[in-house]
Formats: sequence, structure tokens, C-alpha cells
Amino acid sequence: HALWTTWHVVGPFQNEHLVTMSAEVLLGHGARAYPNAESALPDGACTRLRERHNHRVSEELDCLACGACCRTGSDGRILIPPEDLLRWRALGRNDIATATQPGHFGMVAFATTDEGACVHLGAEREPNACRIYDVRGTTCRDFQKGSWQCLEFRREAGLGP
Repeated sequence: HALWTTWHVVGPFQNEHLVTMSAEVLLGHGARAYPNAESALPDGACTRLRERHNHRVSEELDCLACGACCRTGSDGRILIPPEDLLRWRALGRNDIATATQPGHFGMVAFATTDEGACVHLGAEREPNACRIYDVRGTTCRDFQKGSWQCLEFRREAGLGP
């Protein structure tokens, strides 16, 4: 918790550069590591820093070189809202609507391979491409490249920030 010591030493934000740098390091570790990070910053500062941090990081990331978020579904965490199931059925894509497994919170989730990857991950020339990208689920469409969740999945996969 040396980072918290930095907050107290820097406090009450006299040196904005140090606070910004510390906050970006703090935010880069994700909410799991520092769940109270936002309360340590002045109003609105955390939002501005998070946006700047996420924008900078997301520019550096290439989803087709990663795929970490799509390889974390073995426990049913890549959820499928009921609206997606209805949409796929209306599109005649029962192959997607039936490729499911039990998910968290009583919902259904994307089926996964034995390695835990989404069954729709991987194309012949792009192993990290989504085969249903044009009609992918809401969970996938809403997932943000460079978000703290993205960075956490990358760290868990050993890919770094």
C-alpha cells in the first residue's frame, strides 16, 4: 500500500503532476486492486484521468493480437442477454442462439472450448478474430478496449498492459 502513502504525502493536491501520475498508476492497476481509488481524488478528477488513461492505452492495444477477453468464459461469465437470443433467432442464426452454457445470475453464456475460449473465437487467418463479429452479443459490443477489465484480462493472460 505504498501508493496510499504517496497520496497522503502529496495531499491536498498541491503538485498536480505528481497527483496525475500517481492516479494514472493507481487507475492502471484496476478497481480490484484499489477499490477506493476514486474517493482519494478531487471530484471529477478520477473520471478525467480514467478517460485519458483508457484512451492512451486503447490506442496501443490491438484486439486481433490479443483475444484475452474472449478466452475467459469457462465459468460462464461471457453473458448473453435474452434480447440477443431473440435477435439471433430472428436473423435465422440458431447456431449462435444454441451455442450456450449456463452463466452467472441465472443467465445463459457463450459456450466455450475446453481451454475456456468462446466457441466463436478464431478464424482461419486470425486466431483472435470473432467469427460472429457482425452480429456479436451485447456483452461483446459493450466491452471496451483498454478498460480496466480489458487490462485485467491481459494481465491474467500474461500479456501486460
